[in-house]
Amino acid sequence: MFAWQLKKPGFSRRIRFLKGAPRPSKATDRSIIEDLIKNNFLVVTVDFAGGRVTDHLEWQKDVNGLFCVFCGKWHTEQPWFHRNRKDLLQYPGPNKGTSLTSFPHPENSSAKTVPVNKAGIYVIPSGYTVEPHLVLKENFKNASQRKTLFMDVVYPMPSPGNTKVPLLLETSSTARGEYVVNANTTILYSWLFNGYAFASMSYARPDGKKPIHPLVHGLRYLQSQKDRFSLTGKFGTAVISKSSGRSYDDSNLKENQKTNADQEPYGAETSRVEVCMPAVGALGGPEDWKTLNKSSPAAVLSWYQLNGKHRVGSENAGIYGKARDAYEAAGIGDKVLYLVSPLAEHEYDVYHLNEIMAFFDKHCK
Repeated sequence: MFAWQLKKPGFSRRIRFLKGAPRPSKATDRSIIEDLIKNNFLVVTVDFAGGRVTDHLEWQKDVNGLFCVFCGKWHTEQPWFHRNRKDLLQYPGPNKGTSLTSFPHPENSSAKTVPVNKAGIYVIPSGYTVEPHLVLKENFKNASQRKTLFMDVVYPMPSPGNTKVPLLLETSSTARGEYVVNANTTILYSWLFNGYAFASMSYARPDGKKPIHPLVHGLRYLQSQKDRFSLTGKFGTAVISKSSGRSYDDSNLKENQKTNADQEPYGAETSRVEVCMPAVGALGGPEDWKTLNKSSPAAVLSWYQLNGKHRVGSENAGIYGKARDAYEAAGIGDKVLYLVSPLAEHEYDVYHLNEIMAFFDKHCK
């Protein structure tokens, strides 16, 4: 299914009759769609008529194609550094130039376009639903721009007999605006079709040097809501660009380390992470890696290429290779998936999507 919020909520595409994609919820598609419509979503159902998915990369082509059709220029005209991914995923494919954001508005047939909230567009499997802009923390005392933490959660619709699933949590790289979903997020929707829930959350920028640990807030909040969202309590994390360092640190936070999340209603919950996937950014340095041990989360480290030159992070060339060596030195080399992706640029590594997904499954399932 594809869920699409109108103005403030959005839009949902629901994928039906797709073999090989787990359906953890016992709720009916009708009940899920009716609930989304009641919450001001426009819902489009995509019927795969029993088609089978065995290759996550091939499935990702369809995910990107659906975004092309329903998201207009915001997702189809990306900056130059996404050209390799466009070629790999045959993006936008046969639907080039087509956008269903331009059909008549259901409440005004003379309208030229449907008013879409581009921060509320979701491609979700049958059995799943979405809760957008769920606020988990307000009024940070030391936050400068954003004083609210919120997340979008895509999860199995509550129903008796649900199968619980692990969750992939992404953190935004910006503290401005209402957007937590961006063009890179579409890669992470593949996890939904492999039996995961998915959440994307905002970032609160601190005043001064006192950290806010937004990822810890998100992890502990989701742990406190495990039953509501049909979660096993095993979480992976993903982040891109300038958020990589802080989210890597939060993913590797020791259980006894004090944070400002401790005083929240969910403060006693664990912020345990099974595997983290920071992309295109810093990962701390040797001082951080000295604390690596058998309980440290696994990590996906991808060496990428930008503008024809190998580099990792703006001023951290080679940092992922050094991090891999640190995991080896700590005796946990088996907890690192180190990938060389010469075509990858400022993006999540979609070129090794099947390997990455199998690595997440190893640690989260």
